[in-house]
Amino acid sequence: MIFYNNLEKNLKKFETFADVLEKTSLKFPKKIFISDGKRDISYEEMNILVNQCCNFFYHLNLKRNDVISIYLKNSIEFVIIYLASMRFGTIVNPFPASLSINEVVKRINFIKSKKIFLDKNHIRNKKFYFIKESFFLKKLKNLDKNFILNKKKKYNEISCLYYSSGTTNNPKIIEYTHKSIIATQYLMCKKKFSKPFSNHLCILPMGHTSALRYSVKQCVSSASKLIIAESFWKIKKNFWQIIKKNKINFFQTVPSILFSLIQEKRKIKKDDLKSLRFVGCGSSYLSDKIKKKFQKKFNVKVSNLYGLSEVGATHYDYVDRKENKPNCIGKPFDFVDVKFFKNNMREAKYFEIGEIAIKTPGTFKSYFKNKKLYKKSFYKKYFLTGDYGFRDKKGFHYYIDRKKNIIIKGGVNIEPEEINEILNSSNLVKNTVTFGIPDPFYGEEIVSFIIPKINNINLENLKIKCAKELGIFKMPKIIKKCKSFPTGPSGKILIRKIKENFTA
Repeated sequence: MIFYNNLEKNLKKFETFADVLEKTSLKFPKKIFISDGKRDISYEEMNILVNQCCNFFYHLNLKRNDVISIYLKNSIEFVIIYLASMRFGTIVNPFPASLSINEVVKRINFIKSKKIFLDKNHIRNKKFYFIKESFFLKKLKNLDKNFILNKKKKYNEISCLYYSSGTTNNPKIIEYTHKSIIATQYLMCKKKFSKPFSNHLCILPMGHTSALRYSVKQCVSSASKLIIAESFWKIKKNFWQIIKKNKINFFQTVPSILFSLIQEKRKIKKDDLKSLRFVGCGSSYLSDKIKKKFQKKFNVKVSNLYGLSEVGATHYDYVDRKENKPNCIGKPFDFVDVKFFKNNMREAKYFEIGEIAIKTPGTFKSYFKNKKLYKKSFYKKYFLTGDYGFRDKKGFHYYIDRKKNIIIKGGVNIEPEEINEILNSSNLVKNTVTFGIPDPFYGEEIVSFIIPKINNINLENLKIKCAKELGIFKMPKIIKKCKSFPTGPSGKILIRKIKENFTA
């Protein structure tokens, strides 16, 4: 509807993703694009605001290819600045609002941001520009509604810098081009990920690629409406009322949020949720147990989504499919080529587990200031994801776990989720995390952390349960209790931090 019939034509017509916004605004000017519960902004209004923000950048003496950072909570202002950067020609670098200011300062010093937009007004620095809600929009509306580029952008230029992982001394920063963004959104629309004129609820932080990919940009690409919340936890008490009131068709989430919704004792009328076409879940492994519980309780389908910051979205488990197989992430999008490589880099056969490797027009350009890591991340032009999975004979793909999370005990690969599933099946356990620790005899031994429902839970009985169902070899050597798991800004459980605390 918004995109043209083939990928090559889209790349010729759209130099930046902001051009897609312009086309949508011309085709559906009065349709509401974004709402935060207090303000509704149409596509035409958003396109004008983006132009005015470009003129604002000009007054700030920003130039093409300058890096600007966004350190804002989910907001209309965030979206305006993000899209304006694409149109203006700066390189946008978003941060999750949950990061500490010290972490932000370290990161912007590394990438040498020219300007940082933030909503925390407790720092005095000429690089920092304080964004006050509503006041910023009033400021923009005094500026020219038109913006003319002095020099035409090229779609293969860098559009965004995304932090993926790594320390502040050696960060892993992804250079993402305009071409990659346009290609990924086109592939999603071609696969009919979103229906035109849908209503999306954004609850994940916009500082992450997931919210931007599946919510913000997908709405622009399908002329849909985006309802934004600062976070899921801010609206948790009224979550289902918001779904009903706004007739939400889709929201993107993570396993920990699904788990939290399942735990709620409030009764929800299933008719109140009939607008939901499906819920997308990604970022980390979604156990089949949680998926089935959520679907049964709310009568809403959950789709496993697969993608990375480096390659964009590449799969989703099509929700109208009758089969519901555990760990299935569906088939790859068109133009996405996937292989599974064994440890010796031999291509895995059907049902053999191997590292997922991807070739797609949505692939990133490089790692910022780390060409060596970039080169190491490819094999025969396929990006090595660091994830394990396999394929079946029907062409469906399955995600197992992060390669680094796989436990190798005595030379045998053990999937942590296999153990988590058994422990979580106990009525006395809320949630589980399993990982490997160094062992002088086996190489690695198995450790599980659980959040129990009762204080006096018998941990030895849980070990026996694992031994019975998986065998003694896969039984955790150690099971420990804890009150909660540390999570990142998107709600993903930070296994690394649990490991660090355990070994400290």
